[in-house]
Amino acid sequence: MIAVIDAHHHIWDLDANVHPWLRDEPPPPFRYGDSRPLRRNYLPAHYRADAAGFNIVATVYMEAEHDPADPLRETRWVHQIAERDGLPQAMAAAAFFDRNDARDIIFAQAAMPLVRSIRHKPRGVARPQDYTTGHQIAGSMRCPRWRAGYRHLVDSGLHFELQTPWWHLDDACELAADFPDTLIILNHLGLPADRSPTALKAWHAAMSRLAQAPNVRVKLSGICVPGARWTPELN
Repeated sequence: MIAVIDAHHHIWDLDANVHPWLRDEPPPPFRYGDSRPLRRNYLPAHYRADAAGFNIVATVYMEAEHDPADPLRETRWVHQIAERDGLPQAMAAAAFFDRNDARDIIFAQAAMPLVRSIRHKPRGVARPQDYTTGHQIAGSMRCPRWRAGYRHLVDSGLHFELQTPWWHLDDACELAADFPDTLIILNHLGLPADRSPTALKAWHAAMSRLAQAPNVRVKLSGICVPGARWTPELN
């Protein structure tokens, strides 16, 4: 059986921690549809049951939008779970590059044994037709304040987990070129939710441009279609 490292998964304990998107009413928009079925504890035992039949040899926990007021709490909790239950073996932690505490949080996360990377979802526009070249959207990859926090990844030795839709991948190309010593790991293939021929052609072109950057990797993850079961034909 093929040995698998699961490079992107979540667990959560809603009795012990705060994840606003799994608590707030009404539920915030979710790209895969109704998020309410996710509003239950999901711990290593549940993960192992769902992964039965696969040879999972190691896992990487991905930050799960824990309370932004205390991103270190999530990291400490994951370490407790790993010690108790034997997974994950590594994790991507949270930090907010456009906050005043960005440097302190990044280096505090880097000091934790399991932490390998940071995810902070940059802001952007909701539709490709709204994207403009040269934008300066606050909190985006082109925002000077956001970049001022991002630059601390170099000295911390951590990678960057990027989650952004494909129409912002040219911003990622600039980011990769401007910070060549930081590895960027693109989550969910640039979120190709629209599978129309026109949208897929534009997505493919954006991915091809990003692929030229030597400091970029891509995860095969999160390619679900809203409201439809996952099938190989759709993906």
